Amino acid sequence: YGSTNVGGHRGRAAITRMMTEFFGRYEELAWETGPLIPVGDRSVAFDFTRRCRERGADASIEVRGHERLDFTDEGLIRHVEVEAPRG
Repeated sequence: YGSTNVGGHRGRAAITRMMTEFFGRYEELAWETGPLIPVGDRSVAFDFTRRCRERGADASIEVRGHERLDFTDEGLIRHVEVEAPRG
């Protein structure tokens, strides 16, 4: 897993820790995603808008980003790459 927001993480335990910390940071969190765009034989990409409000914050913010998912031959996620500012 690689992200301009939360850095790089390898392995199930590291990714689980990162996701727990990321989701725990927010009081409100929602995504709107654009269409999936095929990238080569085993990847897709999409743009997204994330609306979120951190715990204790008065106002929500909107963050736009881009995500790519790479898959194995069996259809499992092999890698995720996210480009988005912290927010």
